[in-house]
Amino acid sequence: VIAMDQHPAQAVRRKPRSPHAVGLRMVRDGEADAFVSAGHSGATMAAATLILGRVRGIERPALAIQFPSRERMFLLLDIGATTDCKPEYLFQFAQMGSLYAERGLGIANPHVALLANGEEATKGDRLVQDAHQLLRGSTLNFVGNAEPKDALIAGVCDVLVCD
Repeated sequence: VIAMDQHPAQAVRRKPRSPHAVGLRMVRDGEADAFVSAGHSGATMAAATLILGRVRGIERPALAIQFPSRERMFLLLDIGATTDCKPEYLFQFAQMGSLYAERGLGIANPHVALLANGEEATKGDRLVQDAHQLLRGSTLNFVGNAEPKDALIAGVCDVLVCD
């Protein structure tokens, strides 16, 4: 077991028989389809990165969850894997979320939104504004910024990206 106060990557390396390491090796080797943990999220992300690797072009993994709105379910990410976010990470989270929504959830051309304190491109802090520019210039189906009320109640998107 990896305790909550242990350094994630060090603990995974030192404990090859931990549930995180064993479970993710099972996924890698085709013995399991998924791995779910209610434990140390940092250890989960470290083990996933060390054992499964990263998708080419993706610098940081993200934690995601399907979340209900009044209209439909949407994918919310990142829910805690990255503590020091950059605009490029938010862009990559949008790419991963869009791909998962399309291939994993069967949503054609998923609508992607960026969580902000207003719909306008000038809303949000510098991180959100810079990420907005990256997303707007991409091939993703970016529908712009979404306020919490629009994402959670109105269901304006299939993928909601936040830090």
